[in-house]
Amino acid sequence: MDAMSVFIWLLFIVHVIIAVLFCFSGYRHFRALISIYVFLTVFPNMMEYMAGVPGLSPTAVLLISLGIAVLLTALTWAIYKVAIFMCGGLLGLWIASVIMQPGGDMMPRIVLSVILFIILGIITIKLRKPLIVLSSAIIGAFSLFVYGYYILFEFANIARLDFTEAAQLPVRFADIIGSNYLLYIIPIVLAILGMVAQGRSTRDRRKRPQRDY
Repeated sequence: MDAMSVFIWLLFIVHVIIAVLFCFSGYRHFRALISIYVFLTVFPNMMEYMAGVPGLSPTAVLLISLGIAVLLTALTWAIYKVAIFMCGGLLGLWIASVIMQPGGDMMPRIVLSVILFIILGIITIKLRKPLIVLSSAIIGAFSLFVYGYYILFEFANIARLDFTEAAQLPVRFADIIGSNYLLYIIPIVLAILGMVAQGRSTRDRRKRPQRDY
């Protein structure tokens, strides 16, 4: 097994662990988990977008993408309202990615992603706890399902994925399950269980997951 294969496997393990925590304990450990998810989401997506910019070398694409991901992660960790906005915004990006699957013209996908990112981010700031619980449970559940599905049924193909493909598996959910729509039941049930678990764990805690700054 070469170094890249080991890295991809480590990426899978990290995603599974974070997905479980985000789905079932996303509100309780909100700031740390959303910061990690911001980095894991922004970095590979920026790599994909920047790779299409004419004149940029692979090194420039890597450095620019990494810089933007680190900056947004730092802002998410440092500013509570940014963390709340990003939680709803990530759900918007996920919804847009499911609606507009990769391939074809990128512009409609980018426009829809920006619109849903902003709208759900603002709504989450207004509603806070319900939307944090909803967003974390849904994103965590679908991520857990996709990576678990690959580990169980696509084991031999994991090492063939590159970094961007492996990191973007959750947003390719519809491609992965194909026409077997019954498989939607599994992540939906996981999301419901996650929301119930988060609701119970925070029922007696009449405070926010992190201090407001």
